[in-house]
Amino acid sequence: MNLFLKIMSVLTIMIMGISCSFVITRPERINFTIEYSSGGGFTGIESGMTIRSDGSVKFWEKRLNSSPTITDSTVLKSTQLTTLNKLMKSKEIFEYKNDYKGNYSARVTFSNDTLMNNFSFNPSNIPKEMPEVIKNVIAEIKNISNHQ
Repeated sequence: MNLFLKIMSVLTIMIMGISCSFVITRPERINFTIEYSSGGGFTGIESGMTIRSDGSVKFWEKRLNSSPTITDSTVLKSTQLTTLNKLMKSKEIFEYKNDYKGNYSARVTFSNDTLMNNFSFNPSNIPKEMPEVIKNVIAEIKNISNHQ
């Protein structure tokens, strides 16, 4: 009986070790939303997109003094979603401040479960002091807007 318990204990440990080795570890995903828009000028029309951590993207357009109208939608490729997930973990995204008051401007809002940051900039002349991580997010946004 004693030998039986020892064998069962060893088998149990072996089975647990083997089963744990088959568990796939995935990078931690965070809940985030990125809202990017640009516009202004003579017409006051603003176009933009809302990107969510589930991979959904809604393209929209907003006319002066009206609510946004959804014009298109897509789903991100897994590589794009993984890239954005990594970038959204950076503290710099939520610390950068800029308030551009030009005729034509771009506005970005980053948010996750606990943090939010909103800033504007000149899309024709991205500020030199803008953190590289935000420039990388903007590059991804441009790829998404071109449906790449």
